[in-house]
Amino acid sequence: MDDVKVFFIQRRKMSKKTSVVITYWAYPLENGKMEDFAEIDTFEKNLSQDFNVFVSGKPSDAMGGGLYELTIRILHNENVQDALLFSSGILADTVRDLFKDRIKDFLTTRIGTPIKQAFAKLKEANLDKDADIERVEVQFKDVCLIIYNVCQDGIAKNLDIILDLFDKRFSEFIVDDQLPSYVYVPLFRDDNSPEFDWKNKPTFRKLESVDETIRNVGDDAYLNYWGIFYTFIEDQCKIYNVRTKEIIDANIFSPDFGTL
Repeated sequence: MDDVKVFFIQRRKMSKKTSVVITYWAYPLENGKMEDFAEIDTFEKNLSQDFNVFVSGKPSDAMGGGLYELTIRILHNENVQDALLFSSGILADTVRDLFKDRIKDFLTTRIGTPIKQAFAKLKEANLDKDADIERVEVQFKDVCLIIYNVCQDGIAKNLDIILDLFDKRFSEFIVDDQLPSYVYVPLFRDDNSPEFDWKNKPTFRKLESVDETIRNVGDDAYLNYWGIFYTFIEDQCKIYNVRTKEIIDANIFSPDFGTL
């Protein structure tokens, strides 16, 4: 076996189990207690088969929205090149052939499917709580994918579709030999936003949690526009049109990360 194959086999053996951190707010009770999810221990146990899991619920100090909406952060102990780009034609054919079976549908089978299945069981056990997934972050060592919920059960229904697209399209995000630092899914064009620079680039943003003016958003939004941020190129912000595969320069705005 040549040195290249040995190197990547050793890297795979060294990889640690993916970690998942899940947080949420719950209905507050007296004495600092809360009305937790039913079967939350089973939910954690189901996920523990595939991940190192940390689940933390806290009683809310307000009675507004956001109760029982999960924020899920996935920490994968590899960089994107090791985890995804084997199958995208970036590395030598001998290396891709060696790992093609292990790489195929990596994100959907090792991350998306276990989370969808575990959450579906949790939701079924808590029909009175209107559980949902508010946000998912997939953090590799070099790139972070952030997925926002834009409609009821939007992430819960579309997580595997988004991860599969991210896997298959990621090589298209490489600009001037640079990997993106962040990918935001989805973003929306804001034609009412003021222009922020002399180039008059269009502005895109995530949906707001309150006072949102963009209406009638459905699952198809995940297949429209994704935001991409690069650290080391001049025009750091791009918008990727999922349907046409076109990448354009743009401004990206959100209270989460300001104007980029």
